[in-house]
Amino acid sequence: MPDVFITALFLSFTLVRLIKGNWLHYPGHVAVSILGGMVGLIALMVLEPGSQTDWVSGNAAAAVGAWAAMLLFDRVTTGSAG
Repeated sequence: MPDVFITALFLSFTLVRLIKGNWLHYPGHVAVSILGGMVGLIALMVLEPGSQTDWVSGNAAAAVGAWAAMLLFDRVTTGSAG
């Protein structure tokens, strides 16, 4: 179980680095991205038990959750995404 959340953690740092730039300049984005990645994985666990350990579906759920959390964070803090 912890390895699934470690995946969400590392994926969050990678997504912030790819989308925003240096993650040290965007700690809020890193925080919501980690939270969103974990929420995505938990949602996958509820909807399809056992599939969170699959390499493709687990990473996809974490990536979608992290990306959606960063998008929502941008919308809330700046009023626009991008």
